[in-house]
Amino acid sequence: MKTIAAAILLVLTTQVWSQPWEALSSEQRTVLSEYEASWKALSADRQQRLALGANRWLNMDTAERNTRKLRFDRWKNLDSDQRNELMTRWQTFRGLTQQQQARMRDGLRQFKSLPAEQRLRLRQQFRRMDARDRARALMRMQRRADHLRRKDSPRPR
Repeated sequence: MKTIAAAILLVLTTQVWSQPWEALSSEQRTVLSEYEASWKALSADRQQRLALGANRWLNMDTAERNTRKLRFDRWKNLDSDQRNELMTRWQTFRGLTQQQQARMRDGLRQFKSLPAEQRLRLRQQFRRMDARDRARALMRMQRRADHLRRKDSPRPR
């Protein structure tokens, strides 16, 4: 009985919170035009996320839109293993504290601020390592990340 009640409640809340296609602005409908035919079949959560994404897109300048489009095109061209690896890394990153995320962003920013030749040399140096040395380097990076994570974690009283 509880299961049936939960299912009915889920259906009702989905219908209450779902957003009719016509309720979207004309700009949002243009951005989301590929979803028009299936809009009613989408969950309310998916509709909301798409509408918010359309708003973000509409508020971007041309340069940012071009950058995002390029990233999305690269994402579409990845195979499923590469996508899964990136999603796993993203979820791991999202699990870090804000301080840890900031450190990661700072490290990436520092790497990107290096001259292109130096970045290329570092990448090539890493790729030239044999599997054992590369594994050791990754373990050192992991231990460093774990150390920083423990350092940032609140201490029990």
